[in-house]
Amino acid sequence: MGEAERHLELNRKYLEEGERLHIVNSLHTNFYENWMTPEGAKGSEAVRELIEKLRP
Repeated sequence: MGEAERHLELNRKYLEEGERLHIVNSLHTNFYENWMTPEGAKGSEAVRELIEKLRP
């Protein structure tokens, strides 16, 4: 698979997983800005699932 094909595949996965990416971004901001709540930490499973889907 060439670079262009990998980029298209990653973009497709990004579009499929947009909501989970929003969760990931929120967790990142919350962690680094010290805004993490117990409820927010529950989103970590969505992060794990997203990473698994994005792995080649």
